[in-house]
Amino acid sequence: MTATFGTNDVMTSGTQRRSKLSNVVKVSPSVEIALVREYPPLPFVSIKHLFDTVAERRNLLEENPDKLQYISFSNVTVSTVVAVEKCREQRRLHFRQTYFPDIQTLIIKVPSCIHERAHTNLGFELVRRYHDMGMKRAEFYGWGATTTKSRNQSPGQTHSSKEGDSSFKNKLLRPGNDFPSLMIEVGNLESISHLRMAAHWWIEHSDGRVNIVILVKIEKAKKRVTFYKYVPRPPSTQFPGLRSIPSVKATQVAEIVIDQSTSPSPISGAPLILEFTAVFDRQPNPPREKDLVLSGQDLDGLISEMW
Repeated sequence: MTATFGTNDVMTSGTQRRSKLSNVVKVSPSVEIALVREYPPLPFVSIKHLFDTVAERRNLLEENPDKLQYISFSNVTVSTVVAVEKCREQRRLHFRQTYFPDIQTLIIKVPSCIHERAHTNLGFELVRRYHDMGMKRAEFYGWGATTTKSRNQSPGQTHSSKEGDSSFKNKLLRPGNDFPSLMIEVGNLESISHLRMAAHWWIEHSDGRVNIVILVKIEKAKKRVTFYKYVPRPPSTQFPGLRSIPSVKATQVAEIVIDQSTSPSPISGAPLILEFTAVFDRQPNPPREKDLVLSGQDLDGLISEMW
């Protein structure tokens, strides 16, 4: 998937420009982000069937936390999604939703207990570190799993929507329902493909407003955790086939692996750096305000309490 960024003019012969491209596709196709080819959706039957399926998956995850956390349903209308959300609130059920109206596909992410502990405690650690810098609460405001609608949509498409695990933003500079600047998404071993696509959704569908996505892959059986960091980058200027032209691309820039099956824990890829300007949308005021650096030892200590 390749495309231009910042201009629609295509260079030919090194010096000549062709006419501007029309109807530019600003995000990756929904069928790619939803992984419907790799994980064919179940046909939607009823809301009761959907909730029963979620309950079965939750029971499976209690027995084996490394199993796939995601369930996809096809032929789901917008009105059905609204009804599912209402029933979920009434029953006080906990799961995350991503909806693609253009392909009528609803993806449900079923969190396990270890999943919830991971993103919650990582978020607590970030809040503590930024509090020590003297940051105001509104500057690192927890946005939680708030449903967020796509900002960057292809022509003629209805906005897709997504719920993450934990999210934060500078509410003083991003009021209302503006996208968070920092997203945290957690998944297990079999869910890594969905996690990577989540990073693409947040960055592409926000048109780069989400500055950092942290993915946390948990392998409970091996007591191993991998942190991935994604940021927005301009896509390639080459586009053979012209399958799609996202205006911004999610790019992995860090991978940190911590293996707690032995002691001391082997660690590779550290540290995890959260740039101040990316998190807070402004320049730091030194010396207290600066990039947050989580060392391998910091992350090792954080996840040691998770098991």
